[in-house]
Amino acid sequence: MKKIGYLVMLTIFCASSIALANPEIQKKHKGHKKDGKVINCAYCHTTAKIEKKKGYGIALVNKNPLCMGAGCHPLK
Repeated sequence: MKKIGYLVMLTIFCASSIALANPEIQKKHKGHKKDGKVINCAYCHTTAKIEKKKGYGIALVNKNPLCMGAGCHPLK
């Protein structure tokens, strides 16, 4: 029974990250690629090293060299 409980908790944990992600940001980046890589949450927070903290706005993102150029910022 404990194994099933752990499996259910793991499933809920994975599903909650999808549900709580920012859909507005995801919509703006849908279909965009940079250097052959799809622009998604993992790209921004690992490759581009954009911090997940309050106050880290678009002005700081636009200074990031990985977020500049064709297919990236500024998105309108």
